[in-house]
Amino acid sequence: MNDLIKNRDTYSLLESWAGQDKNKVPPASHPCDEKSWLEFVVAAFRDGVDHGGVSNVLADWLVKEQGWEQTRADEMAIRYVQAIAVLKEYTGR
Repeated sequence: MNDLIKNRDTYSLLESWAGQDKNKVPPASHPCDEKSWLEFVVAAFRDGVDHGGVSNVLADWLVKEQGWEQTRADEMAIRYVQAIAVLKEYTGR
């Protein structure tokens, strides 16, 4: 993920969210976790981390570096793509 997320603050948001959420079903189900997730997504969008392939890297990172189950990691990768799509539509990018 460090190759894609160059902004340290954005990467810290991702690490913070991923560390608190990995054992929850479904991921980001608690309002505090959802807030952390959305803060990361918005920061990543602002940094331009919205190009193709990010979702696969995100899922792999969650599994390999954070110890997530593959199914949960894949779910969040899909949510990332969906959230970025909404932000692109909203901003006209």
